[in-house]
Amino acid sequence: KAATARRQASRRRLPLKPETLRRFAPHSLPRPLDLLCACLSAAQERRTLDATSAAALVGPAADLVGLARLAGRHCVTPMLAACTTDPELRQRLPEDFSLYLEFVHTENSRRNHALRLQLRQVASHLNEIGIEPLLLKGAIRLVDGLYGDPGWRFMRDLDLLVRRDRLSDAVARMASVGYSFTSDAA
Repeated sequence: KAATARRQASRRRLPLKPETLRRFAPHSLPRPLDLLCACLSAAQERRTLDATSAAALVGPAADLVGLARLAGRHCVTPMLAACTTDPELRQRLPEDFSLYLEFVHTENSRRNHALRLQLRQVASHLNEIGIEPLLLKGAIRLVDGLYGDPGWRFMRDLDLLVRRDRLSDAVARMASVGYSFTSDAA
């Protein structure tokens, strides 16, 4: 009875297409994590979402808030926005969901652009004194082209590694151009 009540509530939220019901019984829909992975894989491979995943994304049982929360927990919300670039799929998604994903992606792209500029400056300052930093984690992703869109990855800082014997030189150089360090840094 509970499953029937949930399906009836879902039908009230989005128009139900009979062909969707015939093709996808509730037990055959992708699990939320599988759906998220399908969306991210399609984005990474620069292809449209497969029919099963697209139907699950726009179907009456779709929990888009839950999908957005799941994407947020895994820090992949900006990449999920790639689903909204398919015009056919976008017109079937709720506008507020598409706008939310676009907003997160746009703001993350801005932040990553600023981080990339800062990375260039830091690397340049260190290169001037003969230090070649090793870029780690998100920092390398800003320059290696792994992601088709640099705005797809969340990051909040830049991780660089310098040789231990050059650490004091690196700290002094960065301090000379205005960077400061907390007691637990460097």
